[in-house]
Amino acid sequence: MSDAIPTTLALAPGGLARAGWSLCLRPGDVLLAVDGRAFTGTAEDLALRFPMTLAEPPVVLTFLRGDVVFSVFAATPALGQWDPVALPVGQTLPEPPAGPAQNWVVMRDGAGLFEVLDQTPPLLALIAAPLWLLQMRLWLTLATHAATLAVAGVVSPWLALPLYAALSLHLWRRGPRILLSERRIAGAIPVAFLAAATEAEAVATFLRLDPAAQYRWGSKAAGPAAQDPDTALA
Repeated sequence: MSDAIPTTLALAPGGLARAGWSLCLRPGDVLLAVDGRAFTGTAEDLALRFPMTLAEPPVVLTFLRGDVVFSVFAATPALGQWDPVALPVGQTLPEPPAGPAQNWVVMRDGAGLFEVLDQTPPLLALIAAPLWLLQMRLWLTLATHAATLAVAGVVSPWLALPLYAALSLHLWRRGPRILLSERRIAGAIPVAFLAAATEAEAVATFLRLDPAAQYRWGSKAAGPAAQDPDTALA
């Protein structure tokens, strides 16, 4: 008798849940690994690989889309309806990120150009808020803060200083959300969430997913994510 063919899971057509949609996953994405370890089993087995509470760190899910491998942090296995599929033969897993990783958001604007946005609180916003706003081209927020500080300065210069500190703290805490909000207002939409240690890794991964994509700020395809993976599935 032949051995049973190992199976994994794929997101079913028409069965994408809100959590899967919010991570820009697609029907047909095939699950290869959980936290860097090759996965085989059922949806129930996958659920057991997730933490019991949201206070614990999310897990890294590695998917195969077409012939491209990518990873994303997920807080829940309820990404959609899962269908059992045969485990892809000979598929390789990418090397773990070179440093602490996070989900980077890939946004595409109306001209078709994409950029990759950091989701960690920006330290520069805390120590030099105007510089960070200029660097990220957050013109609406910059104008609002400048007007607020100008009014406070007219009332009392002593009021402007603590207000500036409070605004800087707010930017540090809410910077990623503000950045996403302004990009959406400008017409950009999220097209991918990618787990990576650096912006260059995230850009390189997205360019493999969409080779025709044009990066808004020039080429950043070089880096660990651009190298050939050499960790084979067991």
